[in-house]
Amino acid sequence: MPLRLVSLLVVVGLALALSYTVIHKAQGFRFSTIPSLQEFQPPTFWGRNAFVPDWQAGEQNDLRATRHFFDSWAGQLSERPQVEHVGQSVNPNARVIVRSIPHWLEVRPFRDLSGEMPEGNPQKFAALGESEAYAFAIRSLDANLDITAQLEPWRKDGNAVAPLNVSFRLMLPYLARSKSGKRDTTQIVKPMVLVASDENSWLFPKSYTMVIVADVHISVGQEPGLYATKFVLRNRDRELFSLPIRLEVLPFELQVNDFHAGAFGTAYDLWQGGFTGYYPEMIEIDSRYGFNIAGGFFNKGNEIPFTFNPNGRLIVDRANPKFKKFDQTMRNLKKFGMGDVLFWNWGGSGKYQQFLNVLKGAGITAPFDTAEGRQKFAELLQAIKAVERVRNWPEIVINPFDEALKDQDATRAVVSAIPHVKAESPDTRLYMTEWRPNYTRHYQSSGKHLAGKHRPREAEYLKLRMSGEQPVFNFAVIGSNVLSEASRQLQDQLGGEYWNYTGAWSITDTTQFGLGFRPWITRSETVLIWANYKGDLFNEGWTVHHALPFDKHGRKNRNTRGPVLAGAQAYAVREGIDDRKYIETLRYHAWRTGSETDWGFLASLSKRARQILENPESVGGVDNIPGRLVKGANLLSMRAEIKNRILTLLDQPTVH
Repeated sequence: MPLRLVSLLVVVGLALALSYTVIHKAQGFRFSTIPSLQEFQPPTFWGRNAFVPDWQAGEQNDLRATRHFFDSWAGQLSERPQVEHVGQSVNPNARVIVRSIPHWLEVRPFRDLSGEMPEGNPQKFAALGESEAYAFAIRSLDANLDITAQLEPWRKDGNAVAPLNVSFRLMLPYLARSKSGKRDTTQIVKPMVLVASDENSWLFPKSYTMVIVADVHISVGQEPGLYATKFVLRNRDRELFSLPIRLEVLPFELQVNDFHAGAFGTAYDLWQGGFTGYYPEMIEIDSRYGFNIAGGFFNKGNEIPFTFNPNGRLIVDRANPKFKKFDQTMRNLKKFGMGDVLFWNWGGSGKYQQFLNVLKGAGITAPFDTAEGRQKFAELLQAIKAVERVRNWPEIVINPFDEALKDQDATRAVVSAIPHVKAESPDTRLYMTEWRPNYTRHYQSSGKHLAGKHRPREAEYLKLRMSGEQPVFNFAVIGSNVLSEASRQLQDQLGGEYWNYTGAWSITDTTQFGLGFRPWITRSETVLIWANYKGDLFNEGWTVHHALPFDKHGRKNRNTRGPVLAGAQAYAVREGIDDRKYIETLRYHAWRTGSETDWGFLASLSKRARQILENPESVGGVDNIPGRLVKGANLLSMRAEIKNRILTLLDQPTVH
């Protein structure tokens, strides 16, 4: 063979080998972030629009709850810190200082607004059916100053138009413990709840700062375009302040696809009864701020009643009055757009006994570590699934017990029941929590390597890998707060989902980032929010929503209380969930049009999000720690990038 030909074949061979390596490395990179466009299959809810809540019904609920709050409870929170007014170089006749601020900025009453602070964006954009909040920090310079908030008539292209729906809310401050629980702690002043009034008028004490929010709601039928108005503050008939604001109404609706977000957790003074305590006003509040999944705890089997048929098989007792109550809750979830998935935790924080209590409450007497006990567990799941289908309930995803690997013997027992579940109720999806790296690999195994109650260690993990044990599809859903790409890949390999959970205790830009862009790092199908804290009116119990304490106007059921008020964190929660909806909308149109460029952008977006997550200060805004001010708006600019890409793709032809 001529030398030149040999050389040519070697070069070609090297090129092919290099191409193979590059291609497979690229596929590996893309697999760890998002499937390639060619191999991607649309999810169940592909291209489905986001639920648009009933704005008018929500407004009436807020007004009723606010009146109840001021009539019954506001007096108990009236103590306010004595703050000396600091002299400022302002017009003494102005009587107020007003700053447009980001909706996530937590402004306390003693802040004088004269120093450096982030500015709010006076021009926002909203998709059809979306809501956007304009926040204004207001400081009174006079005692007991009556302040009324208004928006002037909207104009579009210079012409007057019908008004957009707007609701005004006051972020009412209160004294709270700086640390939770019963330990000694100092008191701090924090925003508490979003209260409403028919007149949008509020009494400001002297030298006192509070935040008023104008929440603009866009109907699905709104004409797209650029709308303009002015935010105006008045003291009786006198104008104190005005600021032009604009809103770009976009010509598309947001998509949710198979993405879900919802509250997970419980305040013990509120949800002891699990879903039976999840009553309509709370569901309406949750849906208004973006939730489309419900979460709660099973209370020892006391919610769905069970019985045995003549053959000794476990079934749901539909004649029991408890069934009617649970069924009505499921109907309410459907009514308010939260009817796709229902996350059900049977045992919390590694407490295996809580899981056993559920089985006992259902009438199962055989020990779970016996074949009969595991079989009855499978029958229990099948009984729930059968009624779920007939009654058109949300799909119930069940977590046997949370943080399960705190008790590895118990985890092994659950794993050993999986064959029974697959035989009796193959379409029931079970969930486990990955709260340390590599837990997913332990859950998706035979369970034989699990021994003792200690957490998995690196040695056990390496032993598992070295043994060549193949993963087993035990749990269709893994929920995690560690954002493990290896676990995401494993769930992709097995055909399961990888959910993310996070908290919403504070009103920060990082809260919003954590609900939208953070879960995208591993393409989490769902974000579960620890939305309630085990507090009370005088603690840190105010989060995304709160039910007022029992009084003569409240419900008699011990698991429920008075009307529900939205927490001040609600806007950050809603905006974070909307961020993910924008991502899902771009994802859908990238697939619809076959846009490789936008598919690559989405893959790079997950890496950019991780880089920001590693340095939370770079998100943009301020995190309420005195003296630490962060400029920049990475979060807002990323959202604008996504919006612009969607607009570019809207008129592109459909190829899928």
